[in-house]
Formats: sequence, C-alpha cells, structure tokens
Amino acid sequence: MSASVEKGEIVGGIVLAFGSAIAAFGDTLLAKTDNPALKRKGIEAVTYGSLIEGTGNFIQTFSRLKANPNIIQIETIGAGVQGIGNIINTFGGFILLDDQEIRGLQLDFIGDGVQAIGASLEAIGALQSDYYYGSILAIGEAFQAYGAAIEAYGNVLLLCKQKEEGERIQAFGSQLLFIGTVISVEALAWEFKIQEVTF
Repeated sequence: MSASVEKGEIVGGIVLAFGSAIAAFGDTLLAKTDNPALKRKGIEAVTYGSLIEGTGNFIQTFSRLKANPNIIQIETIGAGVQGIGNIINTFGGFILLDDQEIRGLQLDFIGDGVQAIGASLEAIGALQSDYYYGSILAIGEAFQAYGAAIEAYGNVLLLCKQKEEGERIQAFGSQLLFIGTVISVEALAWEFKIQEVTF
C-alpha cells in the first residue's frame, strides 16, 4: 500500500506526545503522594493531558483523511479510535474531580481499553504500509497499546480497592504510553524527511 506522511500527522504526533507527558506526570504524582491536594493536581494533569492527547489523535485523523479522502486506511481509523478513547478518559477525569470515584474509574477503564484498540489498529496499519520506518512506527504504536492496556488493568485494581497497586500500575502504563508516542512521532518525522529527499 503506497502511503506518505503528512505534516499534520507529525504536528498531531507532537501534540499527542505533549499530552501523554502531562498525563504520565499526573499518574506518577498520584502514585507517589498521599496528599489530597496533590492527588487532585494529579487527576487534573491526567484529565487535561488526555484532552490534549485526544486533540493530537484527531489532528492526525483529519490530516490523513484530507490527504486520502477516498481511502480510509486502518491507521486513520486507529487514530480516530484512540482520540475517542482519550475523550472518554477526559470525561472520566472530570467525573473523578467531581468526587464520583466509581463512575470516573469505570469511564477511565473504558477509555483506556478503546485507546488500546486504536493504537493496535495503528500498529497494524504501520506494518502494512510501505514506510521505510514502518516497523519503528509500529513499535511506538505497540508501546501505546500496551501502555493503555496496562492503565486499564490499573483501573480494575482501583475499582477492586487495591489503591496503591492500581496507582503504581497506572503510572507504569502511562509512562510506557508516553515512550510510545515519542517513538511514533520520531518515526513519522524520519519518514517525512525521506519523502522530501525522494520526491
């Protein structure tokens, strides 16, 4: 399948990485402190980080749709699904901030699961593409999928009242997801440079 990287995909990837860094900071803060005020700051960071992540996902989705309006590629679907997952996470975060813990965690679990599916689709799309750096891009997306799945498992632990373990697991998953976003945007940037030289 012939494909090319658009500038919008790289911009979206940078926004996504920035949002995931904020979310990872928030999850790490939640795992490291018992201070209620800092806990709230952590939830806020995760919530707004998820919103920024979703924005990055949708920038990538619309950039790909604009470049290929007649062909909906699997990675385009994956980016859109990831964006939906991040928006669900954002709603879950706002509900947590409203002190509705169970509902918030349930939404967060769903959002993480949707994200994992979206990132998996993007990984498959990267492997099916003819990108020179497609395998590296797929690794980045796989990191994101695993990270989101681990975060979902952390939510299960939190719902089962295993607070400390759940927060540690979520922090690890969030950090893994951040690493994945960095790998992915680097791969996209390298691919774009190759295209400029080739064409």
